[in-house]
Amino acid sequence: MDSHTTQVSVPECPVCGEAAILDKGGMTTLMGGIPFVGDDGKSHDHDPNTHTGHWVCPNKHEWKEEVGFKCTCGWKGNPWTHNVKVLSG
Repeated sequence: MDSHTTQVSVPECPVCGEAAILDKGGMTTLMGGIPFVGDDGKSHDHDPNTHTGHWVCPNKHEWKEEVGFKCTCGWKGNPWTHNVKVLSG
């Protein structure tokens, strides 16, 4: 892989397990989060935002996938999410 190649993770269809072939776009919320130093002395970035992707597989199943962001401390969002909603299939 050369320096101009980016490897992208493609989700699997929640209905049939096939890899998505079409990314119909997505959105990310833009709420403010404030990095801080916790009682443990470590830096934390508790990002409250989520990203929602809209996908289609070769069998024409369509779904949206919502993912929350994590901090290196293990904090998993506000609340941390990984929701899948099947739209057709």
